[in-house]
Amino acid sequence: MNGVKSNILEVPWLKRAIKLRAFQLFFLVPTIFLFVVVILQGLWGVQDPLRSWGLLVTWILWWGILIVSTVVFGRVWCHMCPFGGIGAWINNKSFGLAHKMTGFSLNRKWPKRLSNLWVANIFFLGFFTYDNVVGISNNPLYTAYFMLFITAVAILIAVTFQRRAFCRYVCPLTSFLGIPARGSILELRAADRGRCKECTYKACYAGSTARSLEAGGKEGYPCPVFEFPGKDMDSNTYCILCTECVKSCPYDNIKIGFRSPGKDIWKTSNKRFDEAWFALALISIVSVGKALLVANGRVDLVTDYGQFWVDIGLGATISKVILLLTGLALGFGLMYGFALLARFVVGNRELASGGRSSITGFITQYSYALAPLAMLLLLADLLEHLLRNVSTFTDATGEMLRNFPYGFPDELSASALLGEDPIKGISMGLILLGYVFTLFMVYKISFGIFKDKGARFRSFLCMAGATLSFTCVGVWLVYAPVLY
Repeated sequence: MNGVKSNILEVPWLKRAIKLRAFQLFFLVPTIFLFVVVILQGLWGVQDPLRSWGLLVTWILWWGILIVSTVVFGRVWCHMCPFGGIGAWINNKSFGLAHKMTGFSLNRKWPKRLSNLWVANIFFLGFFTYDNVVGISNNPLYTAYFMLFITAVAILIAVTFQRRAFCRYVCPLTSFLGIPARGSILELRAADRGRCKECTYKACYAGSTARSLEAGGKEGYPCPVFEFPGKDMDSNTYCILCTECVKSCPYDNIKIGFRSPGKDIWKTSNKRFDEAWFALALISIVSVGKALLVANGRVDLVTDYGQFWVDIGLGATISKVILLLTGLALGFGLMYGFALLARFVVGNRELASGGRSSITGFITQYSYALAPLAMLLLLADLLEHLLRNVSTFTDATGEMLRNFPYGFPDELSASALLGEDPIKGISMGLILLGYVFTLFMVYKISFGIFKDKGARFRSFLCMAGATLSFTCVGVWLVYAPVLY
């Protein structure tokens, strides 16, 4: 990047700041404060979703910032997340200003069978389904309950298991942020892995010791998410940018630098099915799943399908759940169809990494590329809501400050910042950006799968068809309220 240092730790004052024990606390305290205000408002404040400042901040502003920051900078939110932060304080028996190697935790090992993303995947899918059916994001009280529930789970896991197992294996945001973080322009890595092989302290993974401190390292905790920058950390999926490794490394062998966007999506060879499954599930539910919910009552075929489940006695709520899960299944079916087509047109070709082409292999490799498109579909929807309700947000903020912390505003009138056409144009621009970027990722992934140019091009065309299909559904969602 022109004008940007490849390692921001080469900036002396920034390096000194990051190595301070209070560095993370500086960002964590404000988020915990806002977190408490949102809970107080949800429990005892106004319950009208159009007048609740906490609701607007949480599910429009914060959710949008979360998506943008992840796509651009990786899991930077996890650095200041109140859920993981509170759990870490209890686990370490410290608020971060002092370094203690003993805490309140029982320090049990996380079950090996669950050392993957399946718990986090199911947690997020359950939350997304419940929100779209019941409406957590439209109910201040439900939002407060949900935040308290997540905090309780984080604390329970913190006092039972080693390090921040909640952040690594359980948090519903682990998959949601981790997979798209592969496409960010920021990365934390070992500067020289050769030096890491010679290192006998391994303080970046195990935490600082008396020996590592004597060698020049600062006080630092073990990597909370069990990552080892000097060995097998080759993507942003799990790194929460806590900077403990920056503090503890006695050789200053950690770098935080900028790189080409999407590098981890197409270059990383260690792709896993649990990660690919979530990327595919995410694009399926935010496009096809949501489209079925929107089409219910607008499109006859979908309406009849939804009504069928109501007529047999399952009720409207279960009917919505089935519609969303049907969208998930259709999304998977769509990807499987294009992977089957790719396997047919490519044939039994030898892969660049050895072995032979397969349908499962195509799905696992190419699904990662769909995560950025899913995030921009979500961002387009959030930005549309924000632009249509700018005055509501600003008025609710003013009332909250006047009646802190609950805020009891009168009936607020929503007025849009822009006209309908410009708002839809911005949404279309974001979707188009996601489509082009995802298409480029699909193209780059094809280079890592096949050496043969013909096989590479044919598999790219098939997977480009899947990308275009999901994009078209997203475009339909932008204009559906106008068309029907």
